[in-house]
Order: sequence, then C-alpha cells, then structure tokens
Amino acid sequence: MSDNKVVTLRGLVRKNSRAMALSGLLLSIYHVAEAMIAVLLGWLAHSLIASDNVWHLVGGIAALGATLATVSVSWQTGFRMLQATSARNVCELRAGITSQVVSHGGHPDDSNSLPRQELPTVVGEDVVQAVDIIEVVPVGVSALVGAIFCTIVLALIDLPLGVVVLVLSAVVLMVLHRLSQIIEQRAEKQQTLLARVTASMTDILQGLPVISGVAGAHPAYRGYARKSEQACVDARKLAWVSGGYEAVAMGSNVLLLSAVGLYAGYRTMSGDVTLGELVTVVALSQFIAEPMRQCSRMPRFIGLARASVRRLQRVAEAQPLRKGQGVPLAQVGKPAIIVRGGDGEAEGSELAPVAFAEGRLTVVHCSTAWADALVDALVAGESMELGPLTDSQPQSLRIRGRDICEISVDDVRSAVLAEPRKPALFGDTMGQAVLRSSGEGRAKDAVDIFNALGLDELAPGAAHSAGVLDHELTEGARNLSGGQRQRLGLARALLAEPEMLVMVDPVSSVDSMTGMKVARAVRDIRRGRTTVVLCVGRAFRSVAEDVVDVKPLAGSLRTRGE
Repeated sequence: MSDNKVVTLRGLVRKNSRAMALSGLLLSIYHVAEAMIAVLLGWLAHSLIASDNVWHLVGGIAALGATLATVSVSWQTGFRMLQATSARNVCELRAGITSQVVSHGGHPDDSNSLPRQELPTVVGEDVVQAVDIIEVVPVGVSALVGAIFCTIVLALIDLPLGVVVLVLSAVVLMVLHRLSQIIEQRAEKQQTLLARVTASMTDILQGLPVISGVAGAHPAYRGYARKSEQACVDARKLAWVSGGYEAVAMGSNVLLLSAVGLYAGYRTMSGDVTLGELVTVVALSQFIAEPMRQCSRMPRFIGLARASVRRLQRVAEAQPLRKGQGVPLAQVGKPAIIVRGGDGEAEGSELAPVAFAEGRLTVVHCSTAWADALVDALVAGESMELGPLTDSQPQSLRIRGRDICEISVDDVRSAVLAEPRKPALFGDTMGQAVLRSSGEGRAKDAVDIFNALGLDELAPGAAHSAGVLDHELTEGARNLSGGQRQRLGLARALLAEPEMLVMVDPVSSVDSMTGMKVARAVRDIRRGRTTVVLCVGRAFRSVAEDVVDVKPLAGSLRTRGE
C-alpha cells in the first residue's frame, strides 16, 4: 500500500464534521417530525372519539400542519447542504489527485502504486464513491435516530411491541452488515477490472497506427475483448450480490412491519391498545420503513466507500524535483551537450561519445529510439536510458561539461528545451497555444514566426495582423494537419528562445518545399544559438552547420561546413 494519504474516510469525516453535524441534526429533525405525524394522527383519532371539543381538532390540525412544514424545510435544507458539501469535496479531491498525477517531478516505479492508465476510472468513479461517506454518515445517523424514536414511541404504547421492533431491527442490521462486506470485496475487484479495461482501450487508441502497421490490431482487440468480458462477468456477480442485498433489506423490512402491524392489531383486539394508539402504530409502521431502509443500506455504501478509498490511496505521490548546481555558462568552441554513448544497437559494444557544438545548428542521424531517449532524459533531467531492447547501462549526459544528474532539474529545463516529434498542444486559439508561457506582449513576434513557418496559410489575408493568432483550435489542435501541428509546436519552442533547443525532426509531416522553408527559418531565427535537430531529413541537412552520425563504434563526430 502506498504511503500516500491523499484521502481517508476519517479525514473526510473530520474535515467536514461541522457541515455533517448540522445536516445530521436537520435530517434527524426530519425523521422525528415525520414520526410525530403518526403520533398526531393517533391523537386526533383519539380526540375525535373521546371528545367533541372542536378546539382539539383545530389544535391538532395546526400542529399537524406545523409538523409537515418542519418535515419539508428540515429535509430540503439538510440534504442540499450535504449535496453542496459533497460536490465541493469531489472537486477538491479530484484537484488533489490531479496535482499528484500532473507533476514536474514524475512518479516512482512502485508495484503497489496504481497504474497511471487506471487514473481516469479513479478520478471519475472512485472519488465520487469515496466522498459518498459525507452523505452516508449523517443520513445513516439521522435514520438511526428516527428508528430509535419510533421504537421508543412504540414501547411507550406497548413495551413488548417496542422490544420486538428493537431486537428484530438489530438482527436485520447484523445480517446486512455481513452482506455489505461481501459487496465491498467484489466492488473493489470490479473497479480494478473496469479500470484495466479502460486502460487497455486507451492504450489501443494511442497505439493504433503502430499496431495496425505490424498487424497487431486483431490481437490487441481480442485482448481487450477478454478483459471486457471478464469485467462484464464480474459486474453481473456484483449485481447479483447487490440485488440480493436489496432483496434481503426490503424483505426484512416488510416482515418487520407486518409483524408490528399484526401484533398491534392483536393487542387492540385484546383491549391493551386503544383505537388511537392503533392508528399511531399503523402509521408508525409506514413511517419507520424509510429510516429502517436507510439504516439497512448504509453498510453497503460504507463498504463501497472503503473500497474506493483503498484505490485512491494507491495513487503514487509526485516526486520532488531534484536540487543541484546550475547550468555552466556557454563557452565558445566547447560542446554544449555530450552523450557518452551511441545507438546501442550492437549488443555488448562500447559506444562512442556524441557531442553537439555550442552556438551551432547541428543535425543528427540517429535511430528513433535514441532520439526519444535523449529527449526524455533532457526533460526528466536524468541519465539517458536506451530502453529494454538493449543491455547497455544508462548513458552519461553532460551539459556544458557538467553531469546532468548534478544539475538542478529546474535549471536543466530553463536552459534546454527538448521537444518531441509530436508536441502536446493546449489552447483554444493559435495565440493561446504559443503565448501562454511567453506573455501577450510577444504577439507580434509570434505572428512573425508563424509567417516564417508558413502558418499564415491558416488565416489568408491576415498574415500581418492578429488574425492568425485568433485561429480557433479544437482539443489538442486536432483540426490542424499533422504538419501544421508540428510547426505550431516549433513556433512555440522558437518563441520561448531557450539557450539550447533539442527537437525531433519538426518537418517530418510536411512536403519538401515547406520543409525547406521551415529549415531556413529555424536557421535564421536560431543563428548563434545551440540548436540540435534529431532524425533529420533532407531539409535540415541542407542548412546544417554540423552533421553528427550516431552509430556504435563509429566516429563520435563528423562535421561539415555550412
């Protein structure tokens, strides 16, 4: 179990104790007032028979009206307060989990931590079920108060009748508590299976182009179908258990109320109970059904909440960013970035160092795996991992002569901007996508960069105005083509003006003419600053100042004049 205690049932109750206490009081008043209706009806029936005083009738009706008003106001106020408190806690808890999931420091590899693919189910369903405890406790306590009040009234009318109700109620609650433990176990298993199915479908959708290219679509779909069927079968089992729980709860309540009604009728026939008391008993038999039903269902909801909390506690806590030294100052003629290793494709080979010159545009011939590993290492501020397909150790990565593991992660990210082949894009407009980090004051620079990269094609006739900035984007900029998304990410990187820019070929999805235009624009905009383009094509080779081939046992650096 993770040490993370982002949420506990006790913590939720303690945090919201004031609102829960006030709501519980109002709901208790509701149940007591509802039971008082039965008492008033019995008193009215007795008054009409025993007395012809009209004021008794008027007073009883007035008291009945006041009680009905109390029932309505206390229920609406108390329950709305609970709903508002629950909604606020759901939002806060989701924000708290999101702050752990979306972090700069990353997450540890912990087998006990919840897989990241299961987080949508956790945030969507488990959070709501856990927060239900805020409603469950006041509702359950108030229902118990109502049931006790009804039992006391029945005992005052006839002591054996009250004892029967109390004993049978205790037996019913113990049986239902045992059933709720079974539901708790099955609910946690069902949530886990459902999360895995969701994760599997997410993985398939994200990797669809790849698995289609290697004829892996059908095996992936079959694997998803197996998991889905397993989740479906387990959901049916949970539904059967839950249905059995409801049947036992409802059946036991019906039997209890029937026994109370029959016994009260027998006592009335024997003359031990008056007609007015019989009316009260019969009416209470109806009113007591609701608090008894709520009491019987509370263990089930508590079990579901406990199961969800256990899953929430498995969300891995975000790691703090590493502190360290700063990035050394640039020195002309010395490498900006050095990687102690190459492609790693030859098993057991000693890999030659690779260096990228300071203040120059360097293009790199390398494998996609090597490029991705370098970008990931620069983003994480860690040594370069070549992945599970090789037996090589993590490769030393140095920035201006200093090992990256000795440098503060914040300083690494401030000095080096590493951009993947498919950048993540956010914002409702082109301007928002590139200006969030740079500020609105750089709108003109953004327009100039858009023009240089050929993105003015998105706003014909408005190339030298803010029109291109106002071009609307859908989620993830999916209304743009792949090449346009690449260039939009490149525009954002260029506008940030990092000391060192490392990117995977940003023109892989554009035509050759546009690629040449973009390459020349990058050369001109980044002139005199360190720029590294990985997995290059023909466009960037034509404007490069240095060309590096990353191969095992090959020369570490081959350069070519501009």
